[in-house]
Amino acid sequence: LYSSSSSYFLIYLVFPLTSTLLACLPRSFTHSCPFFFFFFFLMIRPPPRSTLSSSSAASDVYKRQIQPQVKPAPSSAARPSGVGIVPDYILKRKQELRAEQDAIRSEVERRQEASKYPPGHRPVSEEERQDILVRLADRKRDLELELGRLPIRFDTQAIKTRRGQIEGELAEVEAAERKFSVKKQLFVPI
Repeated sequence: LYSSSSSYFLIYLVFPLTSTLLACLPRSFTHSCPFFFFFFFLMIRPPPRSTLSSSSAASDVYKRQIQPQVKPAPSSAARPSGVGIVPDYILKRKQELRAEQDAIRSEVERRQEASKYPPGHRPVSEEERQDILVRLADRKRDLELELGRLPIRFDTQAIKTRRGQIEGELAEVEAAERKFSVKKQLFVPI
């Protein structure tokens, strides 16, 4: 730490102590005393050039602290392998997060779409509506054929009961046909 130049000693050891002392002393004392100006001049002036080239510990400290640090450009050969490559576990976690976000987004969209419908109901698609109309027409034709096969002349209790069942079912089928024949959006219970 001691060098041929006393200014190193002053810069590295005395300056912190002196600045602390100056902070404690009254301002009028520091400005009126010529000793302090001379002392600060010694601390502020740079060391002589001859000491910068020597290999003392103080010159090394000075070179590290005062002179700008010039970092060599990193070469690709000096770079350790794997630098700049994202690890697999981070990529997997990102994929999991994306999948969770997509699932949440689709659930929110589904709930928004479901909020447009009456509670406990779902919309009927056009294909489903056409399929229901075809099945109702088939069922109506079957019921009319069955009703036509019943004898008209004999009115037993069993025939009367069966005729009443067929006519009731025909009325239900016709009401369902009227309901599903409408072009507006239909909702059925879930």
